[in-house]
Amino acid sequence: MFQTVVPSRVLKMEEAIKNRDFESFAKLTCADSNQFHAVCLDTSPPIFYMNDTSHRYMLLAVCWLGFYVNAEI
Repeated sequence: MFQTVVPSRVLKMEEAIKNRDFESFAKLTCADSNQFHAVCLDTSPPIFYMNDTSHRYMLLAVCWLGFYVNAEI
């Protein structure tokens, strides 16, 4: 799976950067971040490193991204 998922995500990320496509860049970054957090929780034993403040910052980033993407500039 690693050999098929990672290269395609890297190519999409490079394309978003080259095209200055912040929306795609942000969505890819958030998806990778969420996947990382899920993997940490899915280990045995689970790795709990985020606290309430971390979760609030994640929510703030999601809200900010939603506003930024939907705002007309």
